[in-house]
Amino acid sequence: NFGGEPERKLVGNGTFRWARAASILARLAHRWQGNPQPYRIYDNIDLVPAEFWNDPDFLVERFLPETEGGRFRLRVYQFLGDRSMCRRLTSPDPIVKSGNTLHSERIEPHPIVETWRKRLGLDYGKLDYVVHEGIPILLDANKTTGVNPVFTPEREARRRYLAQGIDSFFR
Repeated sequence: NFGGEPERKLVGNGTFRWARAASILARLAHRWQGNPQPYRIYDNIDLVPAEFWNDPDFLVERFLPETEGGRFRLRVYQFLGDRSMCRRLTSPDPIVKSGNTLHSERIEPHPIVETWRKRLGLDYGKLDYVVHEGIPILLDANKTTGVNPVFTPEREARRRYLAQGIDSFFR
């Protein structure tokens, strides 16, 4: 959720009253000093600070990247109704984001992706995943797809294609 930024905005305007969430955000802001770094990668499990193991607000998991040719990959499966598409992003950074992507290509999703979507009961959204050593690993399930503000004809065509998925709700 973008380093807690949506919740931070809600806390700021007084509409978000969940004390636990506000407490977590305050601690994160203190730790990050206004510069969110939600993902950290350590070379060794012994280097993970004890505070992360003992705090129920943090999740520590093994880093299982998808790599090829010394680059990192992320698969992004977007869907709306009966429309879907999958892209594979390539980056030199181990935390692959649209802003650090060198290459993006349309691919067929791994067969298990639709199973994840059905199990989660999602009609609209985005699933981020990798295939590490042949095994698909779901990293994030998003109830929205986000929008890259940079306009390109290709992005616009993808948006229009997905938007047509709304028709499946009326059939």
